[in-house]
Amino acid sequence: MANKSLTPAEKAEREAAKAANFVKVAEARMTKALDAIAKLRNLGASNYVSTQPQRDAIVQALEAAVIRVGQSLSGKVEATGGFTLPKA
Repeated sequence: MANKSLTPAEKAEREAAKAANFVKVAEARMTKALDAIAKLRNLGASNYVSTQPQRDAIVQALEAAVIRVGQSLSGKVEATGGFTLPKA
């Protein structure tokens, strides 16, 4: 669309579409994230062996990720990195 001024009704319609898209995307991503977190609980099963520092690293990484999400949703964006477990 060219540099055309939008009417108040067009602006409101655009904002409503953005809000609806946010809900759709947020719900889908949260469902995936919560499913992935639920799968991490399986690492506590007896068919795995891990050290306390490894388990602590997983929990700390998840807590840090939740903090970054909160910062991002508040407009404070921070770079993210990968994850590596400490050696056993």
